[in-house]
Amino acid sequence: MPNVNRDLVQLSKSFLQNLSSGPLAIAVSGGSDSLGLLLCLIKANAGARPLICLTVDHQLRVAAKDEAKFVAALCAKHDVLHETLQWEGDKPKSGVQDAARQERYRLMLQACHRYGAIGLVTGHTLNDQIETLVMRSKRDREQQGLGMSGMAPMTLISHIPSSSSVWLMRPFLRIERQAIQDFLVLDHQEWVTDPSNEDMAYERVRTRLSKPHSLNDFDQDYIDHKAEYRRDIANRVAGYLKQNVSALDDGVAQIQQVEYDLPILVRAMEAVISTIGGRGRSLGVEQRSQLQVFLLQDVTKRISMGRTLIDRKNAILTIRREDRDIPIEHIEPNSVSLWDGRFFVKNLDARRTLIVAGDKDSPGLLPKFKWQTDGKVTDDVILPMNDKFIQITRYINKFDGFLSSFDLKLAHEVALKFKNQRYLLPPIDEKYFSDMNL
Repeated sequence: MPNVNRDLVQLSKSFLQNLSSGPLAIAVSGGSDSLGLLLCLIKANAGARPLICLTVDHQLRVAAKDEAKFVAALCAKHDVLHETLQWEGDKPKSGVQDAARQERYRLMLQACHRYGAIGLVTGHTLNDQIETLVMRSKRDREQQGLGMSGMAPMTLISHIPSSSSVWLMRPFLRIERQAIQDFLVLDHQEWVTDPSNEDMAYERVRTRLSKPHSLNDFDQDYIDHKAEYRRDIANRVAGYLKQNVSALDDGVAQIQQVEYDLPILVRAMEAVISTIGGRGRSLGVEQRSQLQVFLLQDVTKRISMGRTLIDRKNAILTIRREDRDIPIEHIEPNSVSLWDGRFFVKNLDARRTLIVAGDKDSPGLLPKFKWQTDGKVTDDVILPMNDKFIQITRYINKFDGFLSSFDLKLAHEVALKFKNQRYLLPPIDEKYFSDMNL
């Protein structure tokens, strides 16, 4: 029988040795998974690098405050810095779980930025991975979608207005929860149980409790195969974009339609459509089929899709923002807004309101600006490069916010085309996660 205590600590030591130098943040709720990860990292680290433990109190349960104190006391015992992050303000009446997730990551990202952490680790396990795949398989009966790759070993979390980002890593994603709980029992360490983990109102809980899911439902070979398939597709799409796509200064993109694997061309188009149209969600099955027909037949010269117009002339596809539903927004002094799902706009002025609309004279319907002071609007349209109080940043909604490590190469290519920059590189080679063994 393997020594669970020794093996998990050795695995954690290997992870830390492969990681870039610098402080490491650990998300700990007090549950068995995150608590086991924390203690394994403490043992493996032996004081070599600063560890910062972050606990989020969503202020949705009274017991959450005591759970945070429990984690804080454990950290104090091991001389590890701990901070409790609180979700302040009113809570939504619906979609609470998703809103809590968004707020949790926002708070932890801010904390990582304050402490200069090179990354954030979470206690996601193989059980979490399998539950994710079970839920996704209900929506993808044929299990052909890229989502069947499951959770990636790393996800880049970004907050564009503040230009901060951090890589979230899941070093225990290939480890069963029982192994972690066995480790805690051997270490004589108790953990807390969140009652929401038994709440059947949540799909994940229903999935977990409906029947015992053995590892054979979706074994590691299946997961690895799907992950490699998704990574390969993303890399091939990136290669196509690099060779055949141009993003023009007027907000329009052009794609050279060359003979290529049709599914790759469609996904390349999808990435461009999402960026130009300002919508993050993927095309539906019907839209993807419609796009395939358009690409194969040289009959239709124009098609609208995802708030974009796609024109074809010879073998050149031109994609521009469709002239509809272009918002007019008023951005208050010292505020930021995501305009049209395409640009983050910052008003750096302390007293004037910035009015943002679409420029009908721009082929790509780029934003145009006017100032409003004391209720009076200027007559002149302002170009952002000529006004130090206006700052705009292209928003790539397919990848900004949350970026799976599976899609990193593709995201780099899209960002280079539209923003002339790359995403933050991870602090550890992704190959480490596929090579790791307990």
